Amino acid sequence: MLAGDIRNHAEAPRWAAGNFDSGMPVVYVPGNHEYNDAEFGAMEVAMQDASRSEDNVHFLNNTLLTRSRRPRRPARKSCSTIRG
Repeated sequence: MLAGDIRNHAEAPRWAAGNFDSGMPVVYVPGNHEYNDAEFGAMEVAMQDASRSEDNVHFLNNTLLTRSRRPRRPARKSCSTIRG
C-alpha cells in the first residue's frame, strides 16, 4: 500500500507500476500533495484513469477494496485523503 504524496498529480500510479513487479498488486491512496495546483474532481478522475491503465495498481480513495485470499476471511481496506 502506497499512502500518498508519492508524485504530483496523476504521475503516482505510473510511478508505482514502473517501480513494483507487475505481479505485485499495489494499492495507491493519494495524499493531499497529489491535488496541488489542480481542481480536486478533475485530478481525482485523472488518478483513477491512470490507475486503471496499469494492471497492478488499484486506486483507493473514499472507497472500499476487498481482497480475499481465504474465502471466509476477506481483507477490507477503506482509505481517504485528508486535505488541510
